[in-house]
Amino acid sequence: MSLKTNKEILKKERKNVGIDKLSESQIIPLKIDFMFTQIFNDENYDFVLYQLLSDVLSIKKEVFIGNIRYLNRDLKNSNKKNMLNKVDLLIKHKMFNEDGNEEEEYINVEINTSNSMLRRNKVYSNKIGSFSLDVGDNTYDNIDRLVQVNFDFFDTNKLRLVSISQMKDQDNIIDTGWDDIFYTISVNFALNPWYNLIDEREKKVANWCILMNTNDLETFKRKAEDIMEKDDAEKLIYRVEELSCDKENIALFTKLSNEEMAFNTRLAEAERDAKKRYKDGVEEGSKENALANAKNAIGLGLDNETISKITGLSVEEIEKTRKC
Repeated sequence: MSLKTNKEILKKERKNVGIDKLSESQIIPLKIDFMFTQIFNDENYDFVLYQLLSDVLSIKKEVFIGNIRYLNRDLKNSNKKNMLNKVDLLIKHKMFNEDGNEEEEYINVEINTSNSMLRRNKVYSNKIGSFSLDVGDNTYDNIDRLVQVNFDFFDTNKLRLVSISQMKDQDNIIDTGWDDIFYTISVNFALNPWYNLIDEREKKVANWCILMNTNDLETFKRKAEDIMEKDDAEKLIYRVEELSCDKENIALFTKLSNEEMAFNTRLAEAERDAKKRYKDGVEEGSKENALANAKNAIGLGLDNETISKITGLSVEEIEKTRKC
């Protein structure tokens, strides 16, 4: 059956599905965890992954074709709380170094919708690093490098769209024992019309940010065609439309949307309450009140930066309060 025939069937399905949150012109955004994983962990759509890695890492797409292996997303967990550790995307990339010797590296891509996920990603990077060790190894020389790409869909402290981090000393020399590389994609820069994209990499990454963030079908189509070849773009567009018609996906997306709305409402109320408490504390000239407000805000799940803004306490004071 041709793609054109499939599209006609899909168009009819979109009209027949009872959709509360989506119209015919809408899709479920790729920044939603289950959408991202269904696309980027599907070997039938590996061409999408190749293009993403090429654009973010600024490496020719051909380097990845036929040289990646999808790995289990579930990370083994030994902590007592039995917290779920499941990465968004984890692959092993086979490559050749400058000497022509074959090497492998891990590539982990994460979609982060809140600041709290960054600590989680740190745990992920440590766990992934241990995968290279076999039972009985008496050296750490065989640990493969990790490349972690974080798409952050929230305000970060970064000064540009694409930030690249690596362990270096005060002389800007890379630590030979720590060659992992971390790419932080601060998505909001791409969505800000006043931000000037500084190079070709950022122009390409900005297209990906808009593609992942949008729920508008026409915007998605335009960006897909900007990013990849026409045939590949059509396959991706069709698959995303297909997933956006799936009743289970729609139900889950609706549930997540309602939960997000409820959380944002609670967060706004908590911030207003905390600001009022802080104002009362300032008027009374009491540091104790500010600390009490900070404890309340911590209990409400606010992050250190937000608590600092509404209480006037330093991040260090808030962190110390968390540990008490």
